[in-house]
Amino acid sequence: MVRRGATLPFCRLDARPGGVLHYQHAFPDHEDVWVRGTYGEVAAPERISFTCHFSDESGARVDRPGFPTEMTLTVTFAEEDGGTRVTIRQTGLETDQGEVRGWLETLERLAETLPSIPHAATGE
Repeated sequence: MVRRGATLPFCRLDARPGGVLHYQHAFPDHEDVWVRGTYGEVAAPERISFTCHFSDESGARVDRPGFPTEMTLTVTFAEEDGGTRVTIRQTGLETDQGEVRGWLETLERLAETLPSIPHAATGE
């Protein structure tokens, strides 16, 4: 199980090609991190891709020593054995600096939340 603790106290997502994402990632054990990016591809229900960079609260780019100036994330979704396989590819990082832990926590929380969301297709 992944250790819990990260939150998103601020999150704006405009998930369409050219749309902007901007969020504040708050951690219990170190300083908050702001991220801003732009969606490049939104091909529901198969794929979503975006570039992102570290920012400040206003969205202005900031440098973080040891991190790239920009990263690209591509998330794909595929039906598999009655469920959905989610694959996340994050490029631009030379080494994992907590991103794997963060993605595992995100996916774990998603798996816990999905059963409580009514399905649009069935109206449940």
